Amino acid sequence: MKKLLLAVIAILLAAAPALNAQMNHKRFLIKSGYLELEVKGISEGTRYIWFDNYGRMYRDELKVTTTTKIFGIKTVQDAHTLSIVNGEMFYTANLLDGTGTKHKHGVPAEFYAAYDQLSENKKNKFANEIFNDLGGRKIGNVTFLGRECEIGEMLTVNVTMYKGVALKTKVNLLGRTNTETAIVFEENIAIDASKFLPPTNIDLLNLDALQDDDTDMGDGFSMQENEDDFEEPMTPVSYSFSEFKKVVGNVQYKGYKESMTMSLEGQHMANFMESIRKNFVIVASSNQGFKYGLKADKIKNYQHFTHNGLSMHFGTEIDKEEDSGFQGSVLLIEYPSEDMLISIVNSSNLNKDEVLKIADQLKF
Repeated sequence: MKKLLLAVIAILLAAAPALNAQMNHKRFLIKSGYLELEVKGISEGTRYIWFDNYGRMYRDELKVTTTTKIFGIKTVQDAHTLSIVNGEMFYTANLLDGTGTKHKHGVPAEFYAAYDQLSENKKNKFANEIFNDLGGRKIGNVTFLGRECEIGEMLTVNVTMYKGVALKTKVNLLGRTNTETAIVFEENIAIDASKFLPPTNIDLLNLDALQDDDTDMGDGFSMQENEDDFEEPMTPVSYSFSEFKKVVGNVQYKGYKESMTMSLEGQHMANFMESIRKNFVIVASSNQGFKYGLKADKIKNYQHFTHNGLSMHFGTEIDKEEDSGFQGSVLLIEYPSEDMLISIVNSSNLNKDEVLKIADQLKF
């Protein structure tokens, strides 16, 4: 369970830069720049960003330490990742374990050529339409770092932008907050072209060459356990990811919308959001060893019952230690025939009956 919940938090955190990228499409009204952002919250550290040619050349380096406390067990993980957009190629690298990927960026040169022909008014209208289609809304203006900025919200992200560049980002995930705040911002400076070259000391996996990539999203985020972590390695779930996507794709609950589905670290995950503060995650993991986990003090206090022929466990006591910060509930559902455990983790304070309405739609 500790690894399961840690993965949920980390995956949602990893999504924040991706959401931010969608909001500005790596296209800025500034030719080049350098940012140094202070990361605080669940993760602590620094993000460094270089861009040129109005964001078509882009380098994002993140160095953070993430601390979590689940069921009274504290876990500290270091991450040092690198993402580079260089023309039509996209590179990611985990600088701690020396792994990485490369694939086509997905935005052809023809798109940029057509975009360049638009007037500034049409470019702004184009950007606003995409921002609104993604559920974004502008909520005000503020002066930050001596610049007049716009404040916008989309999904779980609150962002302060200057000419398309995110100077401050706030993400609320499962009752906890993570912020990235620019402490250095230099505009229209000369950027060495070598900043946008992929690392030469890493053998990059070519994702374009893979024939069967089950993952919806990859951003180079590593979920390595500390060497002194006493938990057994996580057993990958055997249930098909494609079937998992079909099942969760049929879930409908009030105003919640499926925002991201992925398979990573032996687990399948689907995130549903209604607003900045309201979301739930459906996670499929291996059922192996779960009976032993039921003996943990926190889970012993859960409600244990049978519903639609399935053994279920519902609780709001994720971890009441002082620095846990999690608020919400979790429903654990056993599928022994599939050797699978389904977890519905939410930060919306949904009660048991409400979560069961979601569970009843899962036809695994």
